[in-house]
Amino acid sequence: MSKYTPLLAKPSDLTTVLNVADAEDLCVLADYITDNGEGRLSLDSDANKKLAGCSKHKVFAQADRNLIAKEILLFGGNTIANIYRSLFSSSDTISYSELVQDVAKKASAQFSESDPLQDIEQAILIRIFKQAFEKMSEAERKRVLDDLGITSIATLRSIGRGSVAGATVSTALSMASLNIATMVASAVSSQMLGRAFVGGAAFAGSRSAAALAGPIGIAVATLWTLADLSSPAYRVTLPCVVQVAYMRQKYLAALHSNKCPSCSTENIPNAKFCSECGTPMAKV
Repeated sequence: MSKYTPLLAKPSDLTTVLNVADAEDLCVLADYITDNGEGRLSLDSDANKKLAGCSKHKVFAQADRNLIAKEILLFGGNTIANIYRSLFSSSDTISYSELVQDVAKKASAQFSESDPLQDIEQAILIRIFKQAFEKMSEAERKRVLDDLGITSIATLRSIGRGSVAGATVSTALSMASLNIATMVASAVSSQMLGRAFVGGAAFAGSRSAAALAGPIGIAVATLWTLADLSSPAYRVTLPCVVQVAYMRQKYLAALHSNKCPSCSTENIPNAKFCSECGTPMAKV
C-alpha cells in the first residue's frame, strides 16, 4: 500500500492531499502563506512563526498540515464573508471547492460549477499554460508540443475527467497533464518565491521547461494586473491552488504508475506486457 492510497477514497479533498503530502511540497505552501517567512498583515504571528519553522526544518506534524489547510481557506474568504459565516454558519470560512471555483473565475478559466474539483483545478493550470503558450514563437511551440507528446494545443481540451488519476485516458495524455501541472507550478513558485522546485513528473523535455518558464511567469504576473486579482489574499490563493493541483496530480499518478521493470517505460495501468520491450508487467 502506498502512502498516497488514502487519496483514492477522497481524491478531491484538500485535507487528504495535505495529510499524505511530501514535506518538500508542503514547504512551498507554507512559504506562499507566510510570504517566505516574512509574514502577512492578515496572518496570525504565531501561525506565521509555526509554518516558517516547519518550512525551514522540512518537518510537518499533523497539526501543521491542518494549519496549512485552515490558513488557505481563511485567505480564500474575504473578511465580510468570513464574518457572515461565523454568525450564520457552523464554518467560519469558505470550502476548498468554493475557493477553487473563485480562483478559476478570476483567472477566466473555462469550467462549469458542476465539474469535479480536479477538473476545475486542471482548467486553471491549462488557462495559465495557454497564456504562456501564446507568447512563444512557432519553433518554441513545436518543441513544447513534441516534448509533451501531443499534436496541438487543442489536445489539451481532452484533458479532463480521469486524466489526473491516469486511469481512464492514454498514458501519453495523462503524462502531458502531469508535465503541464509541473511546469506551471514550478513557474509560479519561481515567480512568487524566487525559486523553482524540482518537479516530480518524468518530464524529459528540459528545453521546453526552460522555454516556458519565462512566458508562464509573464502569464502569472499578468493575472495580478486584472480587475479584482491584485488583492493580497489572491496572491496566496492562486499559487496555493496551483500547488495543490500539482500535488494531487503527482500523487495520483504515482498510485497509477505502471513502469516496466526492465526498461522503465510507463505503460497504461492495466497493461500485462510492456509496450516497448514486451516484458511481463508485475501485478501490484
